[in-house]
Amino acid sequence: MIMMMALAFALFLFGLVALVADGAYLYVWSARVQAAAQNAAQAGANSVDSQYLYGQSDHLVDLGASGGLMAFERGCVEIGDESAQLTDSAGVAQTADRPQPAGNGVRCVTDGCAVFASVEKTVRLPLGLFGETVVVRGVYYAAPVIGAATAAPARCRARAWVSAAPATVP
Repeated sequence: MIMMMALAFALFLFGLVALVADGAYLYVWSARVQAAAQNAAQAGANSVDSQYLYGQSDHLVDLGASGGLMAFERGCVEIGDESAQLTDSAGVAQTADRPQPAGNGVRCVTDGCAVFASVEKTVRLPLGLFGETVVVRGVYYAAPVIGAATAAPARCRARAWVSAAPATVP
C-alpha cells in the first residue's frame, strides 16, 4: 500500500513539474511573440506615405509596391520574422519574400491609418506531457506619428487597404 502511495505521489510530482516547466516556457515565448508583434506593427507604421504629407493622398501608410508586397507589409513582415525567430520546417529563417504559413508566420494589414500585425509561432514544449507543441500568438497595432505646427483634424480615411484578404488578422 505504501509503495502504491509513493508511486502515485511521484507521478503527481512529475506531472506538476512538467506543468510548471511547460507553463514557464509558454510564458516566456508568449512575451517574445507579443514583443515581435509590437515591433512588426511599429516597423510597418514607420512607412509613411510622403504624398500624404503634401495633401496629395488620403492614406497615411505607404501602400506602394515593394517586391510583391506593399511597403508597409515588407517592413512589418521582415521585422516580425526576425523578432520572433521564425523558421520553416527545415530550420531556415523566414523572410518577407517567402510565404508566411499559418502557425509560424507574420500577417500585416492596414486601414490606411494604422498597421495591424499578427505573429504566430509554433513552440515545442520542453516536457511535452500535455502535448508536444503549442501555437503562441501575439497581436498589436501601431499608427505613424507625424508632426505639425498645429493640431489638425485627421483626414486619414478608415477603409481597407490590403493586398489580400486578412483572414486571421483582426
